[in-house]
Amino acid sequence: MDIYIIVILFFLPVYQLFVCMINVIFPQYIPHGASLTDTPKISVLIPMRNEEHNINNILTDLVLQTYKNLEIIVLDDNSTDDTYTLASRWTNEYPNIKVIKGDDLPVGWLGKNWACHQLSVQANGEYMLYIDADVRLSPVAIQSAVYELIKYKLDLLSVFPHQHMHTWGERVVIPLMHYILTTMLPLIFVKKVQNNMLSAANGQFMLFSTNTYKKYHFHEKVRHEIAEDIHIARYMKLSHCNVGVYIGDNNITCRMYDSYKSAINGFAKNIHEMLSGSYVVAIAFVLLHFIVPVIFIACNEYVLFAIYILMMLYIRVLSSIHTYQNVIINVILYIPHIFILFYLVVLNINNRLQHKTVWKGRVIS
Repeated sequence: MDIYIIVILFFLPVYQLFVCMINVIFPQYIPHGASLTDTPKISVLIPMRNEEHNINNILTDLVLQTYKNLEIIVLDDNSTDDTYTLASRWTNEYPNIKVIKGDDLPVGWLGKNWACHQLSVQANGEYMLYIDADVRLSPVAIQSAVYELIKYKLDLLSVFPHQHMHTWGERVVIPLMHYILTTMLPLIFVKKVQNNMLSAANGQFMLFSTNTYKKYHFHEKVRHEIAEDIHIARYMKLSHCNVGVYIGDNNITCRMYDSYKSAINGFAKNIHEMLSGSYVVAIAFVLLHFIVPVIFIACNEYVLFAIYILMMLYIRVLSSIHTYQNVIINVILYIPHIFILFYLVVLNINNRLQHKTVWKGRVIS
């Protein structure tokens, strides 16, 4: 086989391995429990839509934080369950907890973006922490994040929480998020290089400087975007704001989805945004995972095929270690993960073309 063809076929795994090794050598974790000489007020902002099963967990974690200068604002986004009632009970015992009902969704906005924008109007803290209801926090989580944000003078600190997966349906889908993140984006460069292509964020945990946020009103800027977190990070980089992206350990955790179906629906709505926001890149990324090993086998290049597979498995090992995931399970599920990735991209394109992307009872595309 021609050397130039070999170089082209190995480009993606070599790039992924290079990025993954950078992330392992320079891991982006938030140090636990770093002490602060000053404790500015933090507005913890929680948009909720049908979160009755999560509300008590997240509020319990928040009242147990070692960082005490918190105002906690919950916005009920037109829930059809008991979210508002359960959240309101907390206000009787904790005066720093406030629960509000969200206004009706205006034309041109997506639901979560509108909820987050309304929360920003209510915030009085020097910093604003947007957090999803399904996130769990250790007692030092907020203190540690605030310390890191102040230390590096960040305008946004975002964390990809450590994911709890209890079913095989979750395990064949959810690890793809960290796989794409840690093999395609050198996280240390997000903080060091002012280029919007080197950006990422996770709406599950986004800590902003309030002054910066209210200067730009980020959720209003991206009011129609499904992956609002990623678009905010890109917009901030274009505006020369400082952004830091971190991998969560047991300090900040989450169980995003509780089944295969919910995980597929959740990831299918924005898988192309995880891959640079380009359908061309998303399709190429998926096809290369299929085509390259097939080409090696078709050309009887079994040594190159073996090298390719070993490289891809080693990448999975490094990525799993870096993100505190089960190495053995992720290696075993290497082939299923590739097929699921392909299915997610196809489903994403089909839903967008037919305007079938639905999330929490709302059509969002």
